[in-house]
Amino acid sequence: MELDQYFTPSEVAYNILSDTLNSAPNIKVFLDSSCGSGQLLRAAKEISSDAKCIGLDKSRKTIIQLKKEHPDWLLSTADILLPKSYKQTHVFSNQPSSDLLVLNPPFSMQNKRFQCIDFDGHHIQCSVAMAHIIQSFKLFKPSNGAVIIIPESVLYSETDYIARKIFLQKYELTKLSDLNNSTFSGANVHASAIRIKPRNKMLEPNISSSRSNLIENIEKVNLVRGGLPVHKQKESPTGVPFIHSTDLKKLAYPSFLTHITRRTSQIVAGNVDGYVILIPRVGEPKPNYVKAIFLEKKVQVSDCIFVIQCESMEAAKAIENRIHSSWRAFIQLYKGTAARYTTINRLKEWLWSINTFSS
Repeated sequence: MELDQYFTPSEVAYNILSDTLNSAPNIKVFLDSSCGSGQLLRAAKEISSDAKCIGLDKSRKTIIQLKKEHPDWLLSTADILLPKSYKQTHVFSNQPSSDLLVLNPPFSMQNKRFQCIDFDGHHIQCSVAMAHIIQSFKLFKPSNGAVIIIPESVLYSETDYIARKIFLQKYELTKLSDLNNSTFSGANVHASAIRIKPRNKMLEPNISSSRSNLIENIEKVNLVRGGLPVHKQKESPTGVPFIHSTDLKKLAYPSFLTHITRRTSQIVAGNVDGYVILIPRVGEPKPNYVKAIFLEKKVQVSDCIFVIQCESMEAAKAIENRIHSSWRAFIQLYKGTAARYTTINRLKEWLWSINTFSS
């Protein structure tokens, strides 16, 4: 079986751990539950000479090599997502707790759509990376939390949306840095280094404090996603206009619809008309692509576009102005491990925070 192994460069490992360890000299027991070549543990040892290093990895070959290089480390071969694998290990039976987790969990989902994990009374579907993080916290109870390299999707994807909400009720997350997409040899991925700490008090799942009260709510706004993939649309000269994300550059033309040449006979979810703002789902949008327009007749929108529907041009213009006035925050919604993209929940929460929706 091919393993998902993209080892952390030593310089990156040292940089993301140095500030945490220099400010917390009491941290002595370090554990990496998917330690790979051991770079994160080596960095911890370099910064804190009396560190106790503990590692697991499902690659037996990797663990054998690490034992030769570091006979004083506590190491075992195991996949922490499989109880039969980790419960019989020397690490699990001898080290039930740790001071700090140092992790670079597997990124690849391979053929899986999601991984199932139990946490705090919830049965959660999430990515493999998020499952590794949650399971590591459950098994090894780090008193000082963790420093973790994660694929960007863990912070922003729909796959991990529920897991984030539940996990972050007990833990607080701080981003340390964004990593260059050439950081890992053999993988072109966007990743981030984060710090996770236990919360002093359980967080109630309430985001009302993030909402501005300085501007008036805009009522009766609807957010929908187009439903017709480009490769499934059937051309029809007498059909309705079909709008894909590549058509949004044509918004600069006064008569937008006259420049849409594709028509389709298929009418599925995400067909709209009236006062709208069209927002691309994939790729970082340009300011002149996000504008209030009036669609005088029904159009079919592709699944690569979100549509904000309003009851008047005045409301649509107000939303356009709010998005443009917070443009730098808006484009931060576009995150992804590979391609940049946003999701309907991510967009909806952000629009709610600027008083675009009443609830």
